[in-house]
Amino acid sequence: MKRKILVLSYFYPPCSLTASQRALGYVTYLEKHDFYPILVSKHWDAITANESEIAGLSDKPYIVEQNINHEIHFTPYKKNFRDSLLGKSNILFVVLRKILSLIELILQNFSISVLSYSPMYDEARKILIAQPDIKDVLIIASPYQLFHMGYQLKKEFPHIHWYADYRDDWNTKELIQPNNILEKWIKELEQRSEKKWLSNVTFAVSVSKLLCDRIHVFINRPCYCVENGFFVEEYLNLDYSLKKENYVICYTGQIYDNQQYATFINVLNKIIPQFKPRIHVKCIFLGAAFTFKHAKKIKELTRNFEAHYTITERVPKAEVLKIEAGSNILLMMAYGALKGIPSSKLYQYLGHLKPILLFPSDNDVIEEIINTSHCGIIANNEIELERALIAEIENYLKSENSSTFAEHSKEIMEYSRENQIKKFIDLIKA
Repeated sequence: MKRKILVLSYFYPPCSLTASQRALGYVTYLEKHDFYPILVSKHWDAITANESEIAGLSDKPYIVEQNINHEIHFTPYKKNFRDSLLGKSNILFVVLRKILSLIELILQNFSISVLSYSPMYDEARKILIAQPDIKDVLIIASPYQLFHMGYQLKKEFPHIHWYADYRDDWNTKELIQPNNILEKWIKELEQRSEKKWLSNVTFAVSVSKLLCDRIHVFINRPCYCVENGFFVEEYLNLDYSLKKENYVICYTGQIYDNQQYATFINVLNKIIPQFKPRIHVKCIFLGAAFTFKHAKKIKELTRNFEAHYTITERVPKAEVLKIEAGSNILLMMAYGALKGIPSSKLYQYLGHLKPILLFPSDNDVIEEIINTSHCGIIANNEIELERALIAEIENYLKSENSSTFAEHSKEIMEYSRENQIKKFIDLIKA
């Protein structure tokens, strides 16, 4: 008899945002290890192309996808008056929508019913009432208001153990800080909510030790590390043959303000002429056009080198994996001085068993993963970056492997999603 576990996640396929992969990983590997996952999510109309579509105002009704080893409950989106104002350009409607958004931002700290995705909570209650043998409830953020649901469910069903998957930290986050008195007041309100809602959680998990330590101190509950990982199955049928006439560098995902992409491009522009006509050096930024200002900046930096750069909008994951597989080296760029942020793309890169170039180092979790898995090159300044790129391209021209990559597959497999989910399984079985 498989052990049932109820999982709540706002994001789930066909939504293509990274957050949906976390929930998919739990469902995929919990069922392989004697669990029967029952997942409750919002009903997604289609693959999500960009962040502006996260709301995904689906008109689709409630539906259950029943499988042999798991089931998915897709709940409808509960539209409100604010949503009806979408697309209206009249200044009065714009102001009214902003006021309503502010009111909701405040009220969501006190009531689940104001949330557009509150049908998820209603469905979770029905499931727990109908199936009292369910003892485990996993809730995956963001949005963090989902933790309010865990708090309320525990109060109504005291026999359950609920677990909070933070992915990223919430009120201990260094990346986003309040800019004015109103934002500071809302943050204080959210801090109070976080501590209250997590007061009856059995334990929390997050994606790095540093984030876990922050969360543990803030909520005064145990917090363990369960990293993102990669799906081994997605790499089995990829074509890893390389075109000898090209040397391809690939960066996947959004570009952020605190990444040194301008420095990287300037160094690569300096190197490109050195290898003509021996080999065509090419750099692909997959998804960088997602943010207009960075796409514009990249185009400015690569003027007169257009043949050597490709910048794309968001690309379906299957296509991303194909392009990464056909690349020589995969580029990581640290997020400035921020610590404890491994980035989901790092694990996706690991699955290819290809060399990873980290520029510059985060002197933290990304560097640690690259060093322990023996899969990459770390350059901390322009001189080191130039030397590393020249060495790697020269090795390729000589038909040699990357100078620092030894394909330590055993170490890399530690970061598969299955092995990471096993950590969670061991925790709830303890």
